[in-house]
Amino acid sequence: MNFRLWNLSARNNLNLYVFMGALIVVGAIFGALLVNALTLDQQQELADEVGVYLTTVQDSDNIAASATFWDSFLFYGKWLGLIWLLGLSVIGLPIVLALDFLKGVLIGFAVALLVRQLAWKGYSSSWLPRLLRMRLSYRRS
Repeated sequence: MNFRLWNLSARNNLNLYVFMGALIVVGAIFGALLVNALTLDQQQELADEVGVYLTTVQDSDNIAASATFWDSFLFYGKWLGLIWLLGLSVIGLPIVLALDFLKGVLIGFAVALLVRQLAWKGYSSSWLPRLLRMRLSYRRS
C-alpha cells in the first residue's frame, strides 16, 4: 500500500522531479566550470588542502567512526530541516531552488577539483573517502 502511494505521487509530480534533477545537474556543471576559473595560487592552495585531507583519511587511526557519523547526520539534518522550513511557505520556494542549485555546484566543484588535481586518482578519490568511512565504521563495530 505504501509503495503504491509513492508510485502515484511520483507519477503526478514527475515534471517537478525532472526539474529538480536538471537543476542539480546544471549546478554540478557550473561547479565544474568554476574550477577552471581559479587562479594558479588558489589551485595550489586547494591542492595542498586536498593532500592534507587525503593523508588524514589514510591515517584513519585518529578518526572515530561514531563522531564522523553524528557530524554528518547533524549536518544533513540541518540541511533537510532548512529545506523543510522553507517549504512551508511560498516565499521559501526560490530559496529551496537556490539551495538545490548550490548543492549541485558544491558536488561539481569537489569532483572536478579532485579530477583536475589527481587525474584518474582524483576520480576514484571523489568517492573513495566515503567508502573508507563506511569500511571503518563496520570494522570498529
